[in-house]
Amino acid sequence: TLGKAVRLLTARSRGGPVPLVGKAPWETRVDLDLPELPFTVITRTNVGAIRAVVLHHDLHGGRVHVVGGVEELCWLLEDVGALKEGGERPKPHPELVGVRTWEELEELAGVSPQIKVLLELVKGVDPHGLADYLRRTQVPADEARLLVSTAHKGKGREWDRVLLWDDFPAWWEERWTPF
Repeated sequence: TLGKAVRLLTARSRGGPVPLVGKAPWETRVDLDLPELPFTVITRTNVGAIRAVVLHHDLHGGRVHVVGGVEELCWLLEDVGALKEGGERPKPHPELVGVRTWEELEELAGVSPQIKVLLELVKGVDPHGLADYLRRTQVPADEARLLVSTAHKGKGREWDRVLLWDDFPAWWEERWTPF
């Protein structure tokens, strides 16, 4: 994430700096430091949101809130668990609806970075247990030191301090050249 932010903030497009303008009536700042608590992590994907909770939960004293709740994330994990066990899938998750077996999921991971990260996340871990962990660790938003939101769930919301997660594509890397 830090490397992507550095490239974006130092990029040049058509001979000039990339303009970064906020609409807030107060002074804003964009920098590469970790925001002071509390802050919000915005992810592009559900898998990114799961990773953000798992990686930051203990770091922030267990006070993490997932915007919109954790059920969507748990549904994805439980579906992965059913595939891993070879069991019945009563309600396949939309991200995995075309996958019928664990082997197909592993094959899909070869072409999908998101699925690859998901399989790395559940390697050696019971996906059902991870889903239970997410349910147990969810705290109310006003008690959280860290909020985690997918970009989709964050539409229309505002937070004072935001960190973009590393699952956003680096679309600027091919088009723009750093100084």
